[in-house]
Amino acid sequence: MKEDRHVPLVINRALFIPGRKIRGFRASLKGEPGSLAELVTFLSEHRVDIMTVQLSYRLGEQSAFVVADFTESDREPAELLEELKSKPSILMLEYEEPLVEGFVADRYHFPIMAWGDRAIMMGRGVLYSAFEGVKEVFGPGMNVVLFQQGYRVGRDMVKKVGKFGMVERKRALEMGLSIAQSFGWFRYELVKWDEKNLEFVIRFYDNFECEMAEGKKEANSQFIRGMASGSLSELFGAKLLAKETKCIAKGDEYCEFVICKA
Repeated sequence: MKEDRHVPLVINRALFIPGRKIRGFRASLKGEPGSLAELVTFLSEHRVDIMTVQLSYRLGEQSAFVVADFTESDREPAELLEELKSKPSILMLEYEEPLVEGFVADRYHFPIMAWGDRAIMMGRGVLYSAFEGVKEVFGPGMNVVLFQQGYRVGRDMVKKVGKFGMVERKRALEMGLSIAQSFGWFRYELVKWDEKNLEFVIRFYDNFECEMAEGKKEANSQFIRGMASGSLSELFGAKLLAKETKCIAKGDEYCEFVICKA
């Protein structure tokens, strides 16, 4: 894989910094150039450190969740935010006093939407329970369930990409994998693409499923293995099966899947 230039994306939907005047607020902005700049400029002029701006655009209006540190400001947070409401580009602004000083959480925007569907954010601990935890309770039989879940996800993933029109198979797969990568599932590399013999090799770096299961003696992936199988089976109308030949759970650099006829 090429040199890794990725950087973490920190999504501050909730934040706690004790001892600081952290405030979170929602602002509806006019959907025109300069609206966000007016908000940022006003806060900067009063020594407010903007930590996060998350924008959601819909029907000609921008909805922003802003997390800012007012600790070094020359004025109180409530006073500044009240004045900010009067700016021409601000259609509406709402905020609440923090439950605990230094704590903010976006309780204004719900649900989270991604790629046209409702999305739910889960931390590593929750995912561990959903993947590794169930194996500990139900044993090896759970591997079949995880594989079938992944298979359906892969199949539906390329079906959804297909709704955007005629896309060649390779591009359709990479579009689906790119969406999954943008959601933080993994980084991928398409190593081999042989349509004639229906043989494919995909590498997944930082595969979330196997990252949680370090110390294994055998390849661990079931969900992502199922996803690779389902997506390529759907694309080619054939029964293809992925085999994990390398796995980060057992110390390899990446998870590698060879996909071919079952």
